[in-house]
Amino acid sequence: MRSPGGAIGACAVCALSALALGATVEQVRTGVAVMAVDAGAVPQLLRVPLSPPVDLPRSALWFSYQVSSAEPSNGTIRGRLLPGAIEFQRASGNSRTPASIRWYVAEFDAGVWVQHGLAGVPFGDPSRTVVNIAPVDLTRTFLVVSCGSLLPSSIFNGDDYVLARLASPTTLELEINDPSLTPQASCAWQVVQYDGAKVNRGMATLGVGQLSAEVPVDPPVDAAVTVLAVYWKSDGPSDAGTGSQQLTAQLTGPDRLVVTRGLPGLRLVAGYEVISFTDGTSVRGGRSSFIPKEDAQSTFIAPLEPNRSVAFASAAQTFGAFTSGDDIIDPGAFTVGLLGPTEVRLSRETRYSSSAVVDWFVVEFPLPMDGGAVSGPRFLSTAPSLLKCGETWRYQPAVEGAYVRFELEAAPEGMTVEATTGAVEWTPSREQRGSVEATLVAVSPGGSTSQRLAFDVRCETADHRVGCGCSAVSAISLFALPPTLTRRRRLCRATCGPVS
Repeated sequence: MRSPGGAIGACAVCALSALALGATVEQVRTGVAVMAVDAGAVPQLLRVPLSPPVDLPRSALWFSYQVSSAEPSNGTIRGRLLPGAIEFQRASGNSRTPASIRWYVAEFDAGVWVQHGLAGVPFGDPSRTVVNIAPVDLTRTFLVVSCGSLLPSSIFNGDDYVLARLASPTTLELEINDPSLTPQASCAWQVVQYDGAKVNRGMATLGVGQLSAEVPVDPPVDAAVTVLAVYWKSDGPSDAGTGSQQLTAQLTGPDRLVVTRGLPGLRLVAGYEVISFTDGTSVRGGRSSFIPKEDAQSTFIAPLEPNRSVAFASAAQTFGAFTSGDDIIDPGAFTVGLLGPTEVRLSRETRYSSSAVVDWFVVEFPLPMDGGAVSGPRFLSTAPSLLKCGETWRYQPAVEGAYVRFELEAAPEGMTVEATTGAVEWTPSREQRGSVEATLVAVSPGGSTSQRLAFDVRCETADHRVGCGCSAVSAISLFALPPTLTRRRRLCRATCGPVS
């Protein structure tokens, strides 16, 4: 994201204190698990062994899945991380196709604390479960929650979508919207306090028949280091089925978030988290659109390290996609996989096929530096000092250091910097000629440094005339005009500046 120059106090200096508390990852394990067809299993369990075991308070699970089903009992899957295994569960294995699950387990070295648990959301009144958790810092904490039906059911209703939110530093709330329906939902929850994150949260409502809702994001965020998580509840079934009940979420700008569904339906209430990383964690994200019967797409991204990266959809509860489908789940149930350093692969079943849109993210976590010794960045290049007005100037600094972010301090109007690469760009105007200064600041988990940018902006007369509409030939010819033609001299002076 390209950010304008301005005061550094609200950006890099504040970010620096967070960077000192940043998170680092030891490794990310990943794999594919398959829940086979099993008509006799209620519920159906699949355990994926983890060897060696993980340290639960420093580990988190993300997963996505594809399945062909028109029933929530085998179309919704709960995933739970245990010390020596991952446990996946669905209410029934009586599905016409198996479920394919892509999972990631991130094991952090420092800066992350994860609480894990299970909770049921009862039907009846009230249809809310309050879970007590150890106190967390809400500004640095986000949720990873997966829910599934506990008993066989044949239609997606208000009891199949669970709104999960942190209501206070010590309480997690899980809520369904239709207390008259069964079965109850079972949720595996993870409360992740991430020292290198800033988290904003809020609520968005789609009214009856409303397809999308736009909500402000304050303060604005940098999409290059930001992911979204959305959980919601539905008023119940509708003629549009899952096409009206599945959501996705997208940043449409640094200060705007849009929650969208594919078809109009009953009211949905969504809770969202905007998670921006400040510790060198990087994000690749995108939106992919599928036509009917299309089962897979690849998107190519900037290189990353797969062994420290996780991939998921924005609305992880129910697959992160909206569809134009009826009461079926597979058009919007995607696995999000990494096929090497540059390829993201999205796959789905196509037995019940419709169009779909999915928003996805890939998060690359920082590694520990030099066994724990963290050094700050260092500039290895200098910027040119002589600029010409009206000409675009670009400077790509060479910087030594890892996980470096860039900001501008006291920069002239119009100067911008690319936050992740440090590339500075500016087109000085005639009014900005003369001596101009700015400061380029580089920030990393090890500290910060700055580089003074000093310019001499010159606007040559002939160049200025050409730029404002008088050609060099016509300008020079003015010197040969008889003194009586002063009106033309005044006209060009007003348009192009002094001519003599």
